[in-house]
This record gives sequence, C-alpha cells and structure tokens, in this order.
Amino acid sequence: MRYYPASMLYGLRLLVLSTAGMITLAYAAGLWTVSADDSEISARFKQMGVPVSASFDRFEGHIQFDPAAPQNSSARITVDTASFDIGDEDSSAEVRNPEWRAPEQYPQASFVSTSVSADAQGGFIAHGDFTLKGRTEARDIRFSTEADGDAQVFEGPLTLSRKAYSIGDPDWNEVL
Repeated sequence: MRYYPASMLYGLRLLVLSTAGMITLAYAAGLWTVSADDSEISARFKQMGVPVSASFDRFEGHIQFDPAAPQNSSARITVDTASFDIGDEDSSAEVRNPEWRAPEQYPQASFVSTSVSADAQGGFIAHGDFTLKGRTEARDIRFSTEADGDAQVFEGPLTLSRKAYSIGDPDWNEVL
C-alpha cells in the first residue's frame, strides 16, 4: 500500500449483521446494520515522513445490498469525528483541534450512496456523497464483499486530500 503525504487513505472494513436474522447464502440480498464492535474504519497517512494508522471508534450505518441487482442497493455510514484514535492521547487530542477534525463544529462525517454498480473486476462501486468538515463531494468507493458466518463483510478504500478538506495545519499546505 502506498502512503501519500497529501492524502489520507480511509480503509473501510465493515462487518454487518442482518436485521432479518441468520443469513445462509453468501450473497443473500438484505438490509444490513453496521456493527461498530466488529468493524473498522481506519485512516493511513504519513506524519513527518512516518506512516501512521489510526481508527475511528464510533460509527453506524445501514447497507441494503443485492449483488444480483446492485442498482437496488444503498448505503449510509456516519462516523463520529471525535472518536478518531491515533493510539496516543496527546496526538489524538491534537487531531481534535479545529484545524484537523473540528469535531465540535463538525461532529460527523458521512457517506450516503446515490447508486451502486458492479465493476469489471467482479467487485462493486458505491457512488455517493461524502461529507467531512461541512464539505460534500460526490465520491466513488470501490468495494468487495464476502460472507463471514452470519454476517457480511464490505471492504474498500476512500482516498482523501487533506488540503481539499482543510485537514491539518494550513502552514503545511505548501508541502501537500
């Protein structure tokens, strides 16, 4: 995996549980509820040339997914921006400042799909609106999915520009 100083790669590994009970087919259509206890939304980036990985501890979502008819699928994921945990309290406190995540002013980030389609590699693409720090952009998230017992795993990356979303100290924008 590559790390870019001007971007953050958000990895989404969502383990979702069916609201309808036990799923017996690997690709059963259904409404899925994101389980934050068993899922991960993480960010990978470089800080002063050093790769850093951190995660969000609180998020929720619902995914309506039908692999046989992806056009009938949808997703809504909401992330509590104050729950970003770098693993060090001082660093985690720093990224809660206004120039970074600004969770007091922008308590949530979200992705809401507008459509879902199959891609040529056997995966899927969720087309939708991503909102962070008050800015909403149309974004595509390529993802794969597989059954995991009575749950379904959805996994895919979303690369963001720190500069585009005003994440970080503006004094560093020249190097982004």
